[in-house]
Amino acid sequence: MPRRRREVVPNYPYHIVQRGHNKQKVFHSETDYQKYYTLLMTISREEKVIIQSYCLMPNHIHHLLIPETTDGLALTMRRINITYTHYYNRKYQRLGTLWQGRYYSSIVDKDSYLWIVSRYVERNPVRAGIVEEPEQYKWSSARFSLGLERNFILDNRWWLNGSDKHAYAKFLKEKEREEEIYEITYRSFKNQPLKN
Repeated sequence: MPRRRREVVPNYPYHIVQRGHNKQKVFHSETDYQKYYTLLMTISREEKVIIQSYCLMPNHIHHLLIPETTDGLALTMRRINITYTHYYNRKYQRLGTLWQGRYYSSIVDKDSYLWIVSRYVERNPVRAGIVEEPEQYKWSSARFSLGLERNFILDNRWWLNGSDKHAYAKFLKEKEREEEIYEITYRSFKNQPLKN
């Protein structure tokens, strides 16, 4: 039975989650993280997808992406996954799949959930116990969101400017509510919209 085609609404954010097969690690070294980061930056630009926030965890990834076209999201993720898998298999002398099936995607209501999902993405290493503060994790957009570094992969002009950026930085430092975490996790893995 063929897979159902995902409907994508251009210019709306999508929370993307992709896990390693059997929860295996997909990043073992700085070079691995850098390779994926470069692919995300290059391919998203080519496919006209804005990167709102991202987090590369040892065995999975989270992105908040805004496609400008109906097929940009699928093309971006397909190209990244295939290219990174080839790189990984060559480097670690292995065969077969790296990712656990298709990526999960959930459309995000720009008005009520954008900041909440972005914070969820950027605080993932804190929830996992890897770091105590989001800015301590190198492979996420949190340091940029907090104004601590420049990041050439992101286009936060889409929603952050002036006082909004300061307000989001304060919001990012606040711990998420348990019901928010559950709602985002549940809806993302069911490919359901995140909206009120």
